[in-house]
Amino acid sequence: MKSKPTALSLDLRRRRTELGMTQAKLADALGVHPLTISRWERAALGVEHPRLVLAYLALLELRQQQDRASVDGVAPVEV
Repeated sequence: MKSKPTALSLDLRRRRTELGMTQAKLADALGVHPLTISRWERAALGVEHPRLVLAYLALLELRQQQDRASVDGVAPVEV
């Protein structure tokens, strides 16, 4: 039976791809199996701690913004 994507599953995939991360790279960073990321993104498996996963993605996004800012000559924001 095919699962219907959820707002969370779609958000995870969008944010992961915007970060330029593969499922395997995100899985390694989160300490889960790569198939877990695939299952989360397809809503075939629920995310046990969605707030932690989303917080980690937010941290990665902030770091990416800081990296871009430092390349542009703007001082990074302290976290």
